[in-house]
Amino acid sequence: MKHRTLFVTAILTVAIYGCSKADDIIGFLGFRQTDNFPAPVYKLENNDITKAGFELGRKLFYEARLSRNNTISCGDCHIQTSAFTHHGHDVSHGIDDRLGSRNSPPS
Repeated sequence: MKHRTLFVTAILTVAIYGCSKADDIIGFLGFRQTDNFPAPVYKLENNDITKAGFELGRKLFYEARLSRNNTISCGDCHIQTSAFTHHGHDVSHGIDDRLGSRNSPPS
């Protein structure tokens, strides 16, 4: 019985630790180019990437109030878990669930 209680306690501890919410951005490093990614065309030295700017961009990307009728954000079609595409749809759905003429490409 002691082993079972210890096992359940250990599992619960790991689950609680794993589900705890960490800070959104820990140790922000700015733009970091990976080896397999093409060189950016945008001149980053003209507009430095900052933590505040990054957080603002994230808020605007998921802000529905920027749409025509305040119901849909960029993130509704550019779904992060689907590589920022509207996966599973031939064309993207817009305001009032109207169909567009193409699927949303990655941002």
